[in-house]
Amino acid sequence: MKKLLSVLLSLFLPLCAASASAAAFSPLQIGAGWPAPAGFDLQLVSRRTPVFGLRLNLLGSRNDTVAGLDFGICSDAGTFSGIRLNALSGSKTLNGVAVALLDFSHDVRGVQIGGSNFGLGEVRGTQIGLLNFAFSLRGAQIGIVNVADDLCGVQIGLVNIAMESDYPFSPFLRASF
Repeated sequence: MKKLLSVLLSLFLPLCAASASAAAFSPLQIGAGWPAPAGFDLQLVSRRTPVFGLRLNLLGSRNDTVAGLDFGICSDAGTFSGIRLNALSGSKTLNGVAVALLDFSHDVRGVQIGGSNFGLGEVRGTQIGLLNFAFSLRGAQIGIVNVADDLCGVQIGLVNIAMESDYPFSPFLRASF
């Protein structure tokens, strides 16, 4: 597997690197490094080149704009639109569906599905997971533990917390509109 990866990267990296600087976007991104600043950053195209198509994260990828299908271990995007399937993922803006063990997104317009979902800004949509957290939720949370600072929607789970409510804790079901 390591040899195959080396061969593929040695064949495609020079081609993409030469054309990526002039390209307006790329239909393919392959990330074989952990996104900087955490470690080494080895990608087909630069972080600033928008990816419209497929992004494969062999270890990790980081791009400012991604639209399409994102699949792999770790991904980070400024704006993501489409379907994201990763172990660990994050973005400033998520428009679409994120399926991950752990997903951090600031603003969500869509669905987060996974072990732990964090909407660190406004979530307009649904979070489904063991632990769901949203600062501002306009939609639904379905999980074991659901936490929202500001809630306009429904929480279904064993522990439901709406911080700005007169009664912050509610087991099983909470609705606030």
